[in-house]
Amino acid sequence: MADTNTPMANAPRNRRTESILDEEQGKIDEDLPLNSFTAIHQFMRRRSAWLCVAGACLAYIAFIPPLLVVVPLMTHQFCLEWAGGVVEMLAPAANQTRCMGLQPILDMIPEDFYDKATVSNLSSDFSTPTGRVFLACILLSSLALLISDFPFWLPRRWKSKDGQHSVFDSGEGALRFVWLVVGTLSAAIVAVIPSPAEAQGYNVLLTAMHNVGAVVGYGVLVFMELAQLHLGENVFRRARNAIRRYLGNKTIVMIDPDVKYQKLEDKYEKLEEQYKDRDYWELNWDQWLRGAIMIVELATGVTFIAVQGALFFGVRSQAVAYYSVFLETGFALLIYGDLFVMGLHGCVMDIYKVKP
Repeated sequence: MADTNTPMANAPRNRRTESILDEEQGKIDEDLPLNSFTAIHQFMRRRSAWLCVAGACLAYIAFIPPLLVVVPLMTHQFCLEWAGGVVEMLAPAANQTRCMGLQPILDMIPEDFYDKATVSNLSSDFSTPTGRVFLACILLSSLALLISDFPFWLPRRWKSKDGQHSVFDSGEGALRFVWLVVGTLSAAIVAVIPSPAEAQGYNVLLTAMHNVGAVVGYGVLVFMELAQLHLGENVFRRARNAIRRYLGNKTIVMIDPDVKYQKLEDKYEKLEEQYKDRDYWELNWDQWLRGAIMIVELATGVTFIAVQGALFFGVRSQAVAYYSVFLETGFALLIYGDLFVMGLHGCVMDIYKVKP
C-alpha cells in the first residue's frame, strides 16, 4: 500500500510531479527510445565501444597507402640490383624498361625519406593519394575516438572500492581526460601539420609541432593503456598467477570475480581473504589479448626509437629506412589494436554483468 503521508504522494498530479515520480522509478519518458537511466547507460557504453572500434579501423586504413609505396620502392631497388648483377649484359634496354614500370609510384617518395623514414614523412604531401588518405583517415579516427569518451565508458576504474567520490573529482579523472583529449588530438596534429624537407623559418616550427605531437600523442596512448592494464585491472599480476597455476602450482586459486565461494574438491568453501584481491581474479579474453599486445607494443616502440636515433646521428641506409617504416607501422597498429580490442569487448559484452 502506498504511503499517503509523503509530500510527493499528496502533491497535485501534473506533468512536473509525474516526471519527478517517473525519474524516481528510473523512467524518463515512455515515448523516447531511451526511456530510462539504464537504457541511457547501456546506449552510452555501446556507442563508446562502436566509435572506439571505428576509430581504430580508420587508423588501420591510414597506414595502408604508405606501405603500398614502400613495398614498390623495395621491389624497384631489388629489380635494379638483380638486373645490374645478372641480366644487364644480355638485354640492358628491356630490363631497364621493366624496372622503370614502378616509377609513377616512386615519384611519391619525398626527397628526405632516407633521412626521416617515417610513415608521416611518406604522407606529408597532401597532393598525393597517400597524403590525402592518411590525412582523412587519421582525422576521422581522432574524431571518432574523441567523441567516444572511451576512457570513461570502457575500461575499469583504478580504485574499485572508492565509492565516496566520482572519478571526475580525483586525479584519475584528470588522467583519463588527458588520455582522451591529448592522445587523440595529438594524432590529428601529426596528420594535419607536415614535416617539410630542409625546414627553414616557419617550417622549423611546423617540424617541431609535428614531432612533439607524435611523441606526446602516441606516448600518452601507450602509457595510459599501460597504466590501465597495471593499475586498473592488474592484468600482469593476474596473468602471472594464472600461468603459475597452469604450470602446476595448485596452491594458487583463480576465482570468478562474481562468486563469493570457491569449489574445493567436493564442497564449497568461503573464499579466503587473500583471494578477494584482484590479483587472483580470472582474466577476460580481452585482458589476455590487450596484455599480450602491450608487451609486443613496448618492444616494437623501443626498437623504433632506437632506429630513429641511429638515423638522427647520421646512419643512412635503405635497409634501415625500410625497417624504420615497418616498425612505426607495426607500433601504430598495435596502439590502435589495444583500442580495437577494448571497443570490441564493449560491443559483445553483457552490459548487465561486467567483470572487473
